[in-house]
Amino acid sequence: MQDFSLSAKLRRNLWYILLLLLSTRLISLALLPITDSTEARYGEIARKMLETGNWVTLQYDYGVPFWAKPPLSTWLSAVSMGVFGVNAFAVRLPELFLGLSVLWMVWLLGKKRHNQDFSLLSVVLLSSMPLFFVVNGAVMTDASLAFSTALSFTAFWMVTVETNKGRQMLWGYIFFVGQGLGLLAKGPICGVLTLFPIFLWSWSQGGKWRLLWNRLPWIKGSVLMIFIAAPWYIMAEHRTPGFIDYFIVGEHFKRFLVPGWQGDKYGHAHQTPIGTIWFYWLIGALPWSLIALTWAARRLKFLKTLLADKDGWAMYLFWWAIWPMLFFTMAHNILWTYTITGLPAFALLAAEIWHRCLERQSSGKEMPYRHRYWLFCSLPVIAALSASLLMFSPPAKIKKITQKYVARKYLQLRPSARSELYYVFCRYYSAEFYVGRQAHHTNDLNVVRGLLNNNSRDFLAVQKRNRRNIPNKILRHFTKVGTIGNVLLFEEKSRVF
Repeated sequence: MQDFSLSAKLRRNLWYILLLLLSTRLISLALLPITDSTEARYGEIARKMLETGNWVTLQYDYGVPFWAKPPLSTWLSAVSMGVFGVNAFAVRLPELFLGLSVLWMVWLLGKKRHNQDFSLLSVVLLSSMPLFFVVNGAVMTDASLAFSTALSFTAFWMVTVETNKGRQMLWGYIFFVGQGLGLLAKGPICGVLTLFPIFLWSWSQGGKWRLLWNRLPWIKGSVLMIFIAAPWYIMAEHRTPGFIDYFIVGEHFKRFLVPGWQGDKYGHAHQTPIGTIWFYWLIGALPWSLIALTWAARRLKFLKTLLADKDGWAMYLFWWAIWPMLFFTMAHNILWTYTITGLPAFALLAAEIWHRCLERQSSGKEMPYRHRYWLFCSLPVIAALSASLLMFSPPAKIKKITQKYVARKYLQLRPSARSELYYVFCRYYSAEFYVGRQAHHTNDLNVVRGLLNNNSRDFLAVQKRNRRNIPNKILRHFTKVGTIGNVLLFEEKSRVF
């Protein structure tokens, strides 16, 4: 097989594109405010962890446990804020590092299979996908899951191709490290998303079962995985009994099998039609998903030949890439981020198949990458700019997705630290993130009436649509000080005796 190579000009421009993508994402960490509701919720949970010093129980509110997710992402964000302060850049920074780690693993696999040119192309393909761009710079748990699964997939492949016994053993243990971290990232779903495609690959390759059993340290590795994850699960259940039942049974079975699952304690189930996950993948992997489908439709009879090789490399990438969609096809409650774990393999597979296709066409001559130059230089740039439009959105639009500017106004106007901010009939986690303990939410008008006699001048934040639900007898004691996005901000006029 002819080795992979790029022209010097194309190689240089791919490096420029990669630099553009990564620098744009880095800058966006600081420029974009924390947005509601998912990102702000996880960011506020991490801030509460740092503030309270409770590193075992995630808190939905002070003293109220958050059972929906394990703590890995929260730990990383809390540690980052402990070092760099409580701000948008610090709380998002770990996700960027996790994304860079996944890119490094893609680079490692590409270099092991071909060379640095192949790695560079694969990394650019992956980093330009909108879902990868968004996840690896937003406060959510998907980046840590993608890192954990990629670590296990990378380690397993290195085990299969590594000839040095010592390095084989090391990669075998790294595989189980990935599984242990996955249990702390998002739970048992990590094993489902890695072990099943590996088993399917072994089955499709016939004689790989013996290799699968012999080269992985299943007993010692499983002990290592349990040692990494079990202590937190035990402590979490001990401190807040009921966690295991809700997290394992509710989040891992009922959420995916029960339409409109009503047991969600922290929001609502995202009910979608069966098969929606494929549409999510198409959007999340643009433009390469659309290009790949169009290309494959024209070459169906050649796909089996193009995927064939002695060590099963292409089929390994295929099962890794496609399994999230196969698994979640029948799920009723899903998000577009659920396809993230397969994107690294899709980037590698797209580069591999395209390379093989061009090699067949070139008949041993220099591979004709030049006529595809526009594809590699224009589409990733378009993808990066499209994913970054939020940074340049009109201020009025930004103010509708975050409470940073309401919080800033409140902090500027409050006469003392005793003055508190109450959101009436709504809750915005971003306000709590930027204000801390001085931000509250309530649906009880008696709580609002109580503010009139607490010897401090307080503030009310009310959505425009909820303004009419607050009696004028209450609002006459407040002065409107601003309209920010969809929120009206009121300041208490004076103390009432």
